[in-house]
Amino acid sequence: MSGHNIKRYLGIDIGGTAIKYGWGSRQKGIEVFATVVTPQTSKAAMRQALADIIRRCESETGQISGIGIGIPGTLQTHSGILMGINPNLPYLSETLVSELMPGDLAIPYWFENDANLMAYSEASQYPHARIVIGLTLGSGIGGGAVINNEIYRGACGFALEAGHIKVAYNGLDCNCGRKGCLEAYSSMSGMRNRLQSMGIAAGDWDFGKMLACAKYDENVNRVVNEGVNFLITGIEILTVIIDPDMIIIGGGMSGVSDFPWEMIRKRVFASIPIQNRNHLHLTKAVMGNRSGVWGGILWAEKMLPKIEPPF
Repeated sequence: MSGHNIKRYLGIDIGGTAIKYGWGSRQKGIEVFATVVTPQTSKAAMRQALADIIRRCESETGQISGIGIGIPGTLQTHSGILMGINPNLPYLSETLVSELMPGDLAIPYWFENDANLMAYSEASQYPHARIVIGLTLGSGIGGGAVINNEIYRGACGFALEAGHIKVAYNGLDCNCGRKGCLEAYSSMSGMRNRLQSMGIAAGDWDFGKMLACAKYDENVNRVVNEGVNFLITGIEILTVIIDPDMIIIGGGMSGVSDFPWEMIRKRVFASIPIQNRNHLHLTKAVMGNRSGVWGGILWAEKMLPKIEPPF
C-alpha cells in the first residue's frame, strides 16, 4: 500500500496545562507528536487553539480522515455536555463540546472523556484482555474501562469516575462538591491542598518532590502515606466490583522514578479476593504521556466507518 492511500487520524488530548496532539494510524503509529499550551480563559480561546491544531495537521498531511479528542470531565453521552464542575478548566463546565470545534469543520470528530481514551489506548497493547481499567493519576484522578474493545461509559457517560469513589465518610472537601472522595486524598491537587493547609508551600510540587520530602518531613510523610493508602483502597474496590483482567495506571504521578509500584501491587494482591488475584494484572501504562493522543487516533479510526453523529 502506498503512503498516499493510508488514512491519517488526528488525536487530541486536552489537559489542564497542555494540549497534546498527534496524527497517525493503527498501521503507521503516531507519526507526529506535539504540544501547545492549554488556553485558560475561554471557550473561544479553546476553539481557536483546536482550529490551529487542525489547520497545521491538514497542511502537513494533506488530509485527515477523522479526529478523536480526549477532554477532562464527565461527558454526558446523549447530550455531549460536560456536566458538573471542571476544576482545572472552569470555563468548560456545562459546555456543549461541539461548541469548541470550528464551525466550518468538515472532518468527522468524536469527543471522549480523556481517561476513557487513555484506557482504550492502553487496552490496545493487550488484545487478549477482555476487561481493562485505566487509571490516570495527576492533578485529579480519572478512570476508564474498555470491555471487549469497547469503551464502557455507563448509562449516561459517567462510569469509572474513579476519583470520586468515596473513601472517607464525611471526609475532606472534593472539587466535585462532595466530601471524602479519593481525589481529595490521592491526587496531586488533593495532597497539595492538604500540605498547604498545614503551612507547607507545596503549590508547585510534583509527586517526585513530595516523595523526597516525605523521607524527612513527618507531615508530608503522613499526607503521602494516606494518599497511597486510599489509592490502594480505590483499586481494591474497582477490582471486586468489576473483576478486570488488567488495571493499568498512568498519568504524571505514576511516571516519577520513586512511585511505589511494588508496595501498591503487594498490598492490593494481599487484600483482594483470591478469585480476582488469580488473574488480575496490575501494571503501568506503556504509552506514557502519548496515551491520550494514541487513544484518540485509534478511536477515530474505529468510529469513522460508522459515521455516528459527533457531539
